[in-house]
Amino acid sequence: MALGITVAALPAISQVVQAANVTVIPGSHGAPVKTLQTDLHALGYYQGHLDGFYGPLLGTAVRNFQASQHLTSDGIVGALTWRYLSEAVQQRQAVATLVRTSPSNPALHEGSSGAAVVHLQQLLNRFGAGLATDGAFGPLTLAALQHFQSTHGLTVTTSLNPTTMSALLHDETPVVAVAVAKSTPPVATPSNPVLHEGATGSAVVHLQQRLNAFGARLATDGAFGPLTLAAVINFQRAHALDANGVVGSSTWAALNETPPAPTSKPAPTPAPTHSSPSVLRLGDRGAAVLTLQKDLTSIGFNTYGEDGIFGPNTQAAVEAFERHEGLTVDGLAGPAVWHALQVALSTDRGITAAQSRAAAIVGFARSLVGDPYRWGGTSPTTGFDCSGLVQYVFAHFGINLPRTSYAQFDVGTRIAYDQLQPGDLVFFATNGAGASHVGIYLGGGQFIGADTYATGVHIDSFGTSYWMAHFVGATVPPGV
Repeated sequence: MALGITVAALPAISQVVQAANVTVIPGSHGAPVKTLQTDLHALGYYQGHLDGFYGPLLGTAVRNFQASQHLTSDGIVGALTWRYLSEAVQQRQAVATLVRTSPSNPALHEGSSGAAVVHLQQLLNRFGAGLATDGAFGPLTLAALQHFQSTHGLTVTTSLNPTTMSALLHDETPVVAVAVAKSTPPVATPSNPVLHEGATGSAVVHLQQRLNAFGARLATDGAFGPLTLAAVINFQRAHALDANGVVGSSTWAALNETPPAPTSKPAPTPAPTHSSPSVLRLGDRGAAVLTLQKDLTSIGFNTYGEDGIFGPNTQAAVEAFERHEGLTVDGLAGPAVWHALQVALSTDRGITAAQSRAAAIVGFARSLVGDPYRWGGTSPTTGFDCSGLVQYVFAHFGINLPRTSYAQFDVGTRIAYDQLQPGDLVFFATNGAGASHVGIYLGGGQFIGADTYATGVHIDSFGTSYWMAHFVGATVPPGV
């Protein structure tokens, strides 16, 4: 069914973009692109010319911003990215105003909360702090603020002052460079926070250095990715700890002990189970593709056939695995994918059959992002409406769903919002009572749907007040 809203019904975004109702992509030019450049420059993500042309430098800035907001990092600036960008600019202005209007009594200090603190935490994270952007100025935020001040030659204070704010807004030092440079991070309790996969910053650098002292051989890049996770789990198992991959107080205590003396003969590196070819892609055939399919299927990423042919289902499985492992999602089986596969196979990290099917559904749905919207559309050649998109995606996996969103709401198993898993269906009342709009849940509060001609098939978020206010229920479709 169609969704009876336009971009104008959403939270405020840039006036230029709202008036033009455009989606900005690489190669675009004009006033909306210049607005995008100006906003990202104000936030510290973009340092290029404000020339109104979407080039590679702007693309990197857009993807970094999207990643920082937990959006799909695809470089495409649609309604959702514009909305988050507008909110981030407003938060920055709020912080600057608070500091500027109270120079003798800075407004932000331990105990403060709100949007201004969220932006302060985002700014500190640009320099590797690894803070949760929860808007609460607690001990970790204070420690990160003081660490920033000390490493930038500023007076260390217990609150945010104009000098520190100016440095946070204008210093252009990259996050990774700062993190690697911190060879001796602070040893106070806040420098050893609870860490898990996806964390970044100086505390992760310190974690990687300690793991390396016990023989892990990690890059100290400040990014808690699949290799760091595998090293943590191996360390926890070797020290009789709960091998959950989360670095808490007990794991930190073991890591901070003196590492064992190296043996005269280092342990051999396990041989790979296959000869990792450089890159496999859609259309390739042969033994290497068969090995890839077997490896993916064995850890739960079903390729729906082990025939040595790199088809759409194998590509969807590769993309699902890349997304699960925090890799670049490009559907190519290159060195990073082969390496992550070996780690997953050696550490028994897999997913269930149900999760595999759901991951494949989500991966296939994501591949349709950018296809056009059309009332009554049911295929990429005609475009999609919301229920046509859902019907098409599930039919690809042999699951037959009714044609309309109202009918789709009446099949499957009803679940509550807090029970949602990737691959479930989410329903909204956007045109009177009843389930007049449907989307496929992706996880992390995001879902994919088709609702306007301006956005086509795109990803949206429950984080917006509109969608949460119009949410009417969710189901687990039959066969998922």
